[in-house]
Amino acid sequence: MANYAVAAKELADYTLCTEDAVVQGFEGTLHLKDRLCSLELTILNYTPYTLRYSGVYFDSGTSYYDACAQILPEKGCSWFVANKQGGILTGVTGGAKYSIVGSENLSLYVGFCNPAIGSFKHFASVQHDGFSANYGYDQCQDDDIKHFSENGFALTVEKAESKIAHRRFIYTISK
Repeated sequence: MANYAVAAKELADYTLCTEDAVVQGFEGTLHLKDRLCSLELTILNYTPYTLRYSGVYFDSGTSYYDACAQILPEKGCSWFVANKQGGILTGVTGGAKYSIVGSENLSLYVGFCNPAIGSFKHFASVQHDGFSANYGYDQCQDDDIKHFSENGFALTVEKAESKIAHRRFIYTISK
């Protein structure tokens, strides 16, 4: 478990390139913490499989920095989401899907919820590849730390502090 914490900290210690085109979608907001609702989503992959991005779903909000196209074995990645510029009383809520390359048609589904009104919620699951990216969002329940095994994988989801966003959700998958 100590290795996960070290990897997560290393991922948090980098800065965004504010000249990147994705920042234009935030219309003048160069710092993610300036958004009313922002989340840093960190996925740590401690499996022998590559996780390949398959899609994202937003009930509200948008990506500040795009999800990682793939997360190699023993690596991690952070991406950032927040409420849309000009939105009134909106937060950021949604889910993402990562195919587990080389598995028996399994995917990692994550959900995140940081509404303008209400509480933080998160979710993770390894399920058959047949669900869409909104599956993780639909299953969000609370922000309590979660440790469980599912379909041969161990999963942990936890809420943490972020140097870049208002909050951070860390999703850890291991074999």
